[in-house]
Amino acid sequence: MQLWVALLSGEKAALEVSTTSSVRSVRTLAQTALRRPLLGLARSDSPTEVPLPKDSTLDELQIPENSVLYALVGRLRVKSTRFAFAACQGDGSAVAWGSPFAGGDTSEVADQLAEDVQDVSANLMAFAAVKIDGSVVTWGHQSCGGQISTELKARLSGNNGVRKIVASHRAFAALKRDGSVVCWGCHFHGGQTPSLCCKDLSNIFSTTGAFAAVDSKGAVVTWGHAASGGDSTPVADQLQEGITQVCSNNSAFAALRRDGAVVAWGAPHAGGQPDLEALNSGVIKVFSTDAAFAVLRAGGEVVCWGDALFGGCKQVQLERGVLDLCSSGSAFAALREDGSVVSWGNELAGGDCSSVQTHLDNSVTRLFATSAAFAAVKADGSVVTWGDPNAGGCSDGVQNQLQEVQDIYASHAAFAAIRKDGSVVAWGSPVYGGNTSRVEDQLTSGVVRIYPAECAFAAVKRDGTLVTWGYPRYGGSCEAVRHQLVAEVLRASSECCTPR
Repeated sequence: MQLWVALLSGEKAALEVSTTSSVRSVRTLAQTALRRPLLGLARSDSPTEVPLPKDSTLDELQIPENSVLYALVGRLRVKSTRFAFAACQGDGSAVAWGSPFAGGDTSEVADQLAEDVQDVSANLMAFAAVKIDGSVVTWGHQSCGGQISTELKARLSGNNGVRKIVASHRAFAALKRDGSVVCWGCHFHGGQTPSLCCKDLSNIFSTTGAFAAVDSKGAVVTWGHAASGGDSTPVADQLQEGITQVCSNNSAFAALRRDGAVVAWGAPHAGGQPDLEALNSGVIKVFSTDAAFAVLRAGGEVVCWGDALFGGCKQVQLERGVLDLCSSGSAFAALREDGSVVSWGNELAGGDCSSVQTHLDNSVTRLFATSAAFAAVKADGSVVTWGDPNAGGCSDGVQNQLQEVQDIYASHAAFAAIRKDGSVVAWGSPVYGGNTSRVEDQLTSGVVRIYPAECAFAAVKRDGTLVTWGYPRYGGSCEAVRHQLVAEVLRASSECCTPR
C-alpha cells in the first residue's frame, strides 16, 4: 500500500509500505525520504499533533491506503541550567553534560531519554524533558524539581500529557494539552500547583519566583511568591482579557494589552507599581533588566520605570526614532533609526557608552548583551563593545578578528561571535567562555549555531560536530558524552534549527 508523509512546508514523500508495517518502520522510511530526523508521525487531522504509537501497525490503527500522515520534525534544541547543558539531538534522544548537581548527569534516566524526547526546559539546577507522548522526564537537583514522584508523573501524562514546560529559578510549570497546569519544585518559587479559574491556558511566563499564565481570551492568572509577581490582585481587573505579551524581570511582570496599554505588578522597587500616563496607550513592546522595565512606543519613544540603578530612570529622554532595545542585567541600550546607539542604567554594566560613542553614531544594526556589557554589530560586520571588561565589555584583544561578524551569543560574562566564514571569536571572562584556546583549531570554520550557558558555550558545526568551551565542570567539556552525540542527526537538525 502507499502512504504519504508531509511536512508543514508542503513537502511530502510517497512511501510503499505494508499494512503490517509498524509506525516505527514507517518513520524510518520517511526520515530517509525527507532527509531529516523525525520524532514521530501523527494523523493529518490531529488537532494536538499527538503521535501515533510507534509499535502499532497501520492495520491496527486503521490507516487506509493513500492516507497522509503529518511528520513531527526533530530539531536540535539545546538548553542549560546554571552549570550544565542538555541537548535534544533531533532523533528523539537527549544527552546532558556539566555539573552532576545541576543536571549534567542523566544516568538515572538515560533509558527514558534514549528516544522520543521533543523538548527540554531548564531552571537553575534541573532539567525537565517533554516526550512526544506528553510524558515528562526530570533530572538534576531535587530542590529545583529534578526528581518527581510516580503520582506526579501520572498527573503530567494524563489527558494527552504536556505541551510545554516553563521554569522559574527553582520550579517548573507544565502547560498540558488540555489547557491545565501542573507545577513542581520549590514552593517558594511557584512550584505548588494553583487552583485556577482559567482552564484554557495558552502560554506561561515566569520571574525568578512566580508564574503568570495567559488563557485563550487574554486573561492572566498568577501564582508563586508575592514579592516576585505571584500576586496580581491589585491589578486583577485590568488582566481579565486582551493580554498579548507578558515580560518579566527578576521580581515583577509587565503585560501588554491589545489596546497598547501596559499593566505591571510585583515588587514595587522592580517596577511592579508604575504610575506613568505613557503606559496607558501606544506601547508596542516591553523589555526588562533584572529590576526595571522599558517600553517602546509607536513612533520610537522609550519610557522606563523601576530601579534607577537597573535602568529604570524616568529621566531618560528618548522621544522618537528608536527601533529596538537590548538589556544587560542592569542597563539598557537603544538602537535608533539612524543606526546610532544610546545607553543608560548602571554605568559599570554598560549604562555609559561615552568611551565608544564616536563608534556608535551610525551604522549599528544589532545589539547583544551579557550580564554587564554590550556588543554592537555594525553594517560592515565590525563590532563595538562597552561595559564591564570582565564581562565582555572590552574586546581589544580580539578586535582585529571581529570582522564580517554575522551573529553574537552571550554567556553570563563572555561573548562568542560567528563570522561569515563560520569561524568563532570569543572574548570576556575566560571562566565564562571568553577564551577558546583549548578548542581554537576546531572553531576555524563551519560553525552554524552557538548555544550559551552560564559559564560555557556549545557550538554546532555544519558537519555535525559539537564543540564546547568554558569552565569544563560546568558544561565547557562534553567529552563524557561524546560517544552519545550522533553527528548525522546533529548535522541534519542544525540545518533546520529554529532561528533565534
